[in-house]
Amino acid sequence: MWELEEASKGEGHREKREGGPDTGGNPQLSTSKGESQDAGSGGSGSGSRSGRGGQGLTSGGVDQPSPSQSITPQASLSRSISSKLARELVAGSTKQLRGPTHVVRPAPSPPVAAPVTDPVLHPTALVKVFRFLSLADLGHCALVCKAWSRASIDPQIWRRIDLPRRRPSASLLAGIVRRQPGALLLNWMRPPLTKQQLAWLIVRLPQLRELSLQGFSWTSISALRSCTCPPLSVLDLGFVSGFNDVSLRELLSPPPDMRPGLVGSPSRLKGLHTLRLAGCDISDMALRYIAQHLPKLVELDVSQCIRVTDAGVAQLATSPATTISTLASLDLSSCRLLTDSSLDHLAHCDALVRLDLRHTPNVTDAALAKFAEQSRHGLHVIDTKVIVKKKTSSESPPTTTSPQKTST
Repeated sequence: MWELEEASKGEGHREKREGGPDTGGNPQLSTSKGESQDAGSGGSGSGSRSGRGGQGLTSGGVDQPSPSQSITPQASLSRSISSKLARELVAGSTKQLRGPTHVVRPAPSPPVAAPVTDPVLHPTALVKVFRFLSLADLGHCALVCKAWSRASIDPQIWRRIDLPRRRPSASLLAGIVRRQPGALLLNWMRPPLTKQQLAWLIVRLPQLRELSLQGFSWTSISALRSCTCPPLSVLDLGFVSGFNDVSLRELLSPPPDMRPGLVGSPSRLKGLHTLRLAGCDISDMALRYIAQHLPKLVELDVSQCIRVTDAGVAQLATSPATTISTLASLDLSSCRLLTDSSLDHLAHCDALVRLDLRHTPNVTDAALAKFAEQSRHGLHVIDTKVIVKKKTSSESPPTTTSPQKTST
């Protein structure tokens, strides 16, 4: 702004020196002098700071022509207009232009927190205690202080979250994400999560390994067909409406949302070792897809899938299917089209130690007894057409673990 003020002063001095427009002087000479003064006004102001010599420099460092150089009429008109606008800006401004009065420095780094020595506030001690509390007591502890509130949502406490028949809400989904569970059961939610909600949730749970979505629809389940889906080990899609052979093929295929470095990558569900499809509208073709795309499958549940026949069971026990050596548990209950031929095929599954054939009228008790007797794992029949491995005295009883939270 000081340049504009210097320009206005130079204009006033020029008028006094020339005697104004009515001084009787030579108009052409007066105009030339005015142009030279206008051209040198900016240069003289900045030249006093950068040294006087040759051509003047403005505050921006741009070279200005010297008074001795010729100026075109267009340049003269432009400079006169600029001078006029500068005078108007200086005369009409009421603000005082001031520079900064203090030095701006970055904010200091936060102080290092002192180590916690009080066991009442130590996170490790709190988590070990909170694991044994009920949900109501845990909620009360979360209201004591910030340290207890942070400890109450530790992922070690919420390794398994079960929310049966709960109504979904934004606060509920945010609470799940804050706790980062390893197992999440959202069975029969009403209304079920939408595809967008499920996609938003699973992308924020990288540690999730078990997911149960019983009673959902295929429209929502299709959110699992994404490269952001966590690598699940256990998946329960029982009684999912609209789920058929085509749906299973799409679910086990590579994700459609390809990204750099993921072209041709296998499905994110390739590492499943437990798959439950009870009550789904699948047929023998679905069992073929399972045998082809799930090389680590250990447990399979296709109970109440009324379209499954002996041909579908044969897909699981025919080379090159890896289920011949990996499948340990198979639930075929209420598959009414099965016959004794299914047992002949399953005899080739070397790792099979549990088989459920309840409510299969075409499978005889004699065939079951023969299958159990010829098994290398010492199987026997219990509870009407359920074949399990015999317990030996050398097997140790299951160890007790701390209780896990089942809901938020």
